Amino acid sequence: MKRTYIIPLSLFFFVIFFFAFNKRSSDKVLCFELETAIESNYVEIHFQVNNKVKGIFDVYIHDEEMGYETSSWSEFTGKIEGNKIIVDLTIEIEDNIEQQSETWILKDDQLFVNEVIYTKCDCRED
Repeated sequence: MKRTYIIPLSLFFFVIFFFAFNKRSSDKVLCFELETAIESNYVEIHFQVNNKVKGIFDVYIHDEEMGYETSSWSEFTGKIEGNKIIVDLTIEIEDNIEQQSETWILKDDQLFVNEVIYTKCDCRED
């Protein structure tokens, strides 16, 4: 006689939801911003196991006086060494894709990116 097991649909969706989102929810996430008269930048860093990081880096430059506006969107991966975050960025800017490596410094509630200071902020909702 063949046995058939029926899993309640709610249990099925709970298990799928748990495994799909459990890894991301275990990441520590920090976000930073830079707001000036002409720049609005945002960095989101996901700290993972084995001193790895990944995240996004949005840059928006707007100079109304000069009539100039541009933006870039980047994804990055990297590693942590002490207070240094060594990242490899894939940057999309004005229909071009560029690769770049940088070393950032994390100190207290600040992130130093190429000697520019970003301050800790609330993370954006997806």
